[in-house]
Amino acid sequence: MIRNVGPAVGLPFLVALCAAAASLAVLAHLAGATREVLAFTFLLVCPGYALLGVWKQKHNLQRLVLAVAVSVTVEAIVSEVMVYARIWSLDGAMLLLAAMTIGAASLDITREVFSLRRTSAETNVLE
Repeated sequence: MIRNVGPAVGLPFLVALCAAAASLAVLAHLAGATREVLAFTFLLVCPGYALLGVWKQKHNLQRLVLAVAVSVTVEAIVSEVMVYARIWSLDGAMLLLAAMTIGAASLDITREVFSLRRTSAETNVLE
């Protein structure tokens, strides 16, 4: 069993947690700044960060800038498709983006855990 998974799994988990919190805040129609802060943070960074989990960058600033660009692009595509399909709703868009983000982050977490298991097994064999 792996006890220390490190930031490779922690950041995608945080992204998935932020997606869940933002979607719940929007669906519950929370009053005050809580909903706006959670939704803005989620929409600005999380979908792109989760989708970029497949592509590992060396620099965190590069990954952050790409995450913002990919997030804005994905949100525009989702919004346009929903408008053209005549099914646009804010709640639906948030749920779709949150589901996409949680799914991508889950794939990243699964890949990292299996990678760590394989590395751990190879280390045990070499010892």
